[in-house]
Amino acid sequence: MHPKLISRELEPAQRNLLIYLESRMVDNNGLVDTRHMNDADVDIAKEWDKIGYIRFGRLKVAEMQRLGPERDPPDYDGSTHYVRLSVAAWVDAHAERHARSLRMVDKFEVDNFQPEGLVQAPEENDLDEDDDMEGADRPI
Repeated sequence: MHPKLISRELEPAQRNLLIYLESRMVDNNGLVDTRHMNDADVDIAKEWDKIGYIRFGRLKVAEMQRLGPERDPPDYDGSTHYVRLSVAAWVDAHAERHARSLRMVDKFEVDNFQPEGLVQAPEENDLDEDDDMEGADRPI
């Protein structure tokens, strides 16, 4: 089963959570600091884990001990959970970042600069649920 692209169905809080988890994946090796998540965020992440959209769980104590005292990686922040995104979640996170940037770019002018060929967010029909999502059923 391939997880469906769900970004168009997400509420704003869910979109924010997806972007947070994507940034933790990119910037922190998938380590998640749940101190920056509320109970609803954790519940959503657990639900997404159940349907295979992401993998989300608590780190083993031995892993936290290995990361903690030696600080490997050196910027370890005390995270207690991990995340892995499916291909569908990566696609959704990218689409949401793109849409967010387009919403924000109109908020201010930079020296009257308007980039040529500014790409607009894809229309709902542009992403076909039947597109080949090979490997979407397993975390990256």
